[in-house]
Amino acid sequence: MGIEVTIDNRQRRYPVDRTTMRHWATAVLSMQKETSVTVGIILVNDQIIRQFNRQYRGLDVPTDVLSFPTIDHDLIPRKNPRGGLGEPPVLLGDVMISLERADAESSSYGKKYSGQVLFLLIHGLLHLLGYDHERSKNEAIRMQRREKFLFRKIYITE
Repeated sequence: MGIEVTIDNRQRRYPVDRTTMRHWATAVLSMQKETSVTVGIILVNDQIIRQFNRQYRGLDVPTDVLSFPTIDHDLIPRKNPRGGLGEPPVLLGDVMISLERADAESSSYGKKYSGQVLFLLIHGLLHLLGYDHERSKNEAIRMQRREKFLFRKIYITE
């Protein structure tokens, strides 16, 4: 089975290294002890993500990352990671990242562009896995700690 990552690049301005993106997503999911899952990464510009943000969150502004989980963790908690012989992979959902927004935000967060893209990917994947910083202050702290941990483990500066 394993971890399957699909990448849908819907923008043209920023080059995309699909191998690196897959590596990052696989590393995050592996460190979260997910062994048999499928995720999609959708790379867009501000115009596209703004449309999705308006449609799904009621906010008519571009944002940096959106997650579209297929599992409602409030209804179906996933305490045990997926894996094992014969078990079909779980479709976790999609992460949509605005590469335009990542580029614009990178310097304000003190990161290189590639680091900001990785950070947004980690953030989106954690949402797919049930983390939700909007649920409570404790959950926000838990998610931020995990984001920082995963980022430090994965990101290699040039």
